[in-house]
Amino acid sequence: MKILLTGLILSSFVGFSQAAVNDETPRSDEYQGKNLVLNYSKPNGTITADFLKLKNDDISFEGEDVNAEVVSTKEKLTLKLNGLEFEISGGIAGTINGYDQASVNVESIETNSTYTELSSSLIDLRSDSKLEIRDVSLECNSGNSADQIAQCIESGVFSVNYILSGDNSLWKNVFDISIQGETEIENIFMETDNGSYTLTLKVLGFKVKVKGSISYANNIINIHVKSAKTGIISVKGRLLDEVRKLEGENLKVDGDRILITF
Repeated sequence: MKILLTGLILSSFVGFSQAAVNDETPRSDEYQGKNLVLNYSKPNGTITADFLKLKNDDISFEGEDVNAEVVSTKEKLTLKLNGLEFEISGGIAGTINGYDQASVNVESIETNSTYTELSSSLIDLRSDSKLEIRDVSLECNSGNSADQIAQCIESGVFSVNYILSGDNSLWKNVFDISIQGETEIENIFMETDNGSYTLTLKVLGFKVKVKGSISYANNIINIHVKSAKTGIISVKGRLLDEVRKLEGENLKVDGDRILITF
């Protein structure tokens, strides 16, 4: 569920030194990549790419057949490339740092001041438990913000075809059933439009639909859970109770709101 919560806003995947929404002078960041492969064994790893372009107000790089070093710190990954260093912050960096090993294949990624698009074939994370994510896509198109997270909250479509998780405690308690082994989550689809969202998924044979509102300010994503149902049965209370058990420095539950801090 930790990856699901951050994955709801997978735009954090592209968080190379992003600017805050309230910055008076937004950064003109631009990133492109083709066939990126991350192989990581804590605390170091490598990234290869057929093509990679990284540009912000401080540093610019563009090249083919890229091979770079990755070093992790507490909540960031640092990409070392041709004497330059790029910090990767946000949800994906924190998620990878929570595992001992990671393999990530990204077919394509492109983000600029008005547009964000991501296509990923495989995310495989391992430590005491396994997390495998297949066929991820993200598309956001908003000209009202230079911040990629804000773009996707204004207007975005996010989907994941398949997740295999070794941690099944959350869904076991939400549905009040016994689960043995790993949990499969399928057909995850989330659409945001002008501060509203709809999330659908299938887990353990149950189809779940969550609706509410979402906003982003001061580096905090505020997700209001208006309803969460499987069929006509509400699982909202149980879902929020289980998310509350995951609370930490960057995740809080306040009533029926989930707050994620970057």
